Amino acid sequence: DIEEIAGPARQVSLEERGYDVSLLPRDVAEFPRKVAKKKAKELTYSVCVLRTLSLSSAGDAPAVFRYLFVRRPATGLLANQWEFPSIHVPTKGEELVVEDDEKEALDVVDPLPTADELWSPFPAYFAE
Repeated sequence: DIEEIAGPARQVSLEERGYDVSLLPRDVAEFPRKVAKKKAKELTYSVCVLRTLSLSSAGDAPAVFRYLFVRRPATGLLANQWEFPSIHVPTKGEELVVEDDEKEALDVVDPLPTADELWSPFPAYFAE
């Protein structure tokens, strides 16, 4: 038998292994240690939904609605996703700084995007 070859099992204490037992928790309730969460920052945005109607020159073709979308920045939350144009609106507790608002508005408008960047590749069709 393998048990007979190995001999009786001997328990080795943590102190014998070199562990500092004073650092060990004394209660199971100490796990997991809770980390204080940061409070979520609330921001208010104004969103603009622009829709155009393209009428067909041929009377039998359906009218096509097109929506204006802008691409989000390449980094951060929801990177490179498309959204309706929006701008941050200061709330009661926030200070209105005109220069920052003008700069943010210019970042949305200038430089003007190309038609491929501006319009959604998924038009919605409308027919009576």
